[in-house]
Amino acid sequence: MEAPWLDKNRMEVWLNSPVKEILSEDNSKKGDNYLSNMKRLKVKTADGQVYSLVVKCRLEEGFAAEVFRETTIFKREQDMYGHILNKMAQLLQNAFPDGVDPFAAKCYYACKSFLVLEDMNASGFKMEDRRLGLDLDQCLLVLRTIAKFHAASVILHEQNPSIFEKYGTSLFCDDSILEYMRNVWTGFTMTLANEVATWGEECHTYSVKLRESSGRQNNEFNVLNHGDLWTNNMLIKNRTEGIRFVDYQLIHHASPAIDLHYFITTSAKLEVVRNHRDYLIKEYHNKLCETLTALGYDKKIITLEELYEDLDKKAMYGLFTMLGPYAVIQSDPNCGYSFDEALSTGKNPGFCYVQRRLQGSCQNIASFIKQKRHVGHVRLNI
Repeated sequence: MEAPWLDKNRMEVWLNSPVKEILSEDNSKKGDNYLSNMKRLKVKTADGQVYSLVVKCRLEEGFAAEVFRETTIFKREQDMYGHILNKMAQLLQNAFPDGVDPFAAKCYYACKSFLVLEDMNASGFKMEDRRLGLDLDQCLLVLRTIAKFHAASVILHEQNPSIFEKYGTSLFCDDSILEYMRNVWTGFTMTLANEVATWGEECHTYSVKLRESSGRQNNEFNVLNHGDLWTNNMLIKNRTEGIRFVDYQLIHHASPAIDLHYFITTSAKLEVVRNHRDYLIKEYHNKLCETLTALGYDKKIITLEELYEDLDKKAMYGLFTMLGPYAVIQSDPNCGYSFDEALSTGKNPGFCYVQRRLQGSCQNIASFIKQKRHVGHVRLNI
């Protein structure tokens, strides 16, 4: 059976133009995607135009595909491209009439099984190396952009308090997959905890805390979190000229500390985290306040001190991020890691499957947590 995106009649409807030819190639690379496949298309129209497109297809085979099939993961992304991103863009366009860059690639068609998107590579956007991390200027670009994203979501929620109701919890708390995600996190936790125990006396306390991490807290100032804000889920042009976020499957309405911890932990170069973490947080907060003010937000805006307090309370989230996302990000694509196996049994190749820089990252976060007055009673906040 022919794939829908290879059907000329359907493509003509999506592009609103007569289609002459469709060329396709598989674009998935090992280690880049775990719940989808990517295909690139070149579509030639009768009037001579060439559209460069990317089709993001839901994974249909394997244990992970079966586990996630009944979740809202694909519906969340469909809603984002079909409705929410457009509403955000309109809000920002009204507030900044001189123009603002979109958060995402143009979407030509969205359903629960696949998305047809503009191929941003054709416009000079590219994915940075996930194992090298982003430099200071690139991190500032990401955080200033996500601050605008968060601010627009606050206004949307003010206008329609029920708009994010179905995104009130992280997908990882979805009852239908909780058992399987517990396998994954337990496996990662034990692997990391056992390794931390070998790093010296000053790190032993975190080995214990890792074994006990669980739970969730609500927060008064909430935003729509991207939820999976790391290097592979953003396309950057000429280092700092522009950015587009991709993969909105894990969006959820919660504290902005979730995206901040997740991004800084997974994607910033170690020297950036060690030397410029406070600067990054302040720049995020400046852009958040600036955008909320421009959007006409008339309630009390979260202060920088309150944002730091929230980050402190959720400091263990950085370690949660280290347990799974960052470890997988830093893994060698040929190390033998299998997401299907991790979901079903919790098994992973052990600490050898990541670069040694993970130790530096873990120790860096452990040092940050050690300074926080909340760490004695904080649980993992997802």
